[in-house]
Amino acid sequence: MSDADRAADFACCDLLARYASGADWIDESMFADVFWDDAKIDFGSFQADKSTYVTLIMGYRTGYLRRWHHFGLPRIRISGEKALMEATCLAHLRPASPASDDEIYHGRYLFEVECRGGDWRILTLTYLMSLSQSLPARGLEPALRKAEGLDTGHPLYALRCGPD
Repeated sequence: MSDADRAADFACCDLLARYASGADWIDESMFADVFWDDAKIDFGSFQADKSTYVTLIMGYRTGYLRRWHHFGLPRIRISGEKALMEATCLAHLRPASPASDDEIYHGRYLFEVECRGGDWRILTLTYLMSLSQSLPARGLEPALRKAEGLDTGHPLYALRCGPD
């Protein structure tokens, strides 16, 4: 693998990390920055442009206490200034309403990524769901610090690995 391909591979992996972190911490700037302005998002029954998708994900601030995205190791195929990327994902959402069940999604993300002016970003995102589950949200949980209320105003936000 050439140095340029290694750098592109790293940039693609970093996109996944920033996608998950931006969505989970409701960091609009970080999340929006992983997409090109002309990006297309396709979840099957839901298709959107970048602006609509970012607005939807940032709307999770009020509807969910917890958000968590965990990507598996991506498979990346680089071809010059373009790359195809595939990664499995497990996502968990805990609704703010105590009467609602937790939502668990197992799926696969397919990305077309493009480098413009030395900057790698997502051009297309296609999601393929393998499984969705609803689980009782309120059970006995250990007395650990909960990942609730994550947003850019959270007192632990400064400790995460984000842009300066």
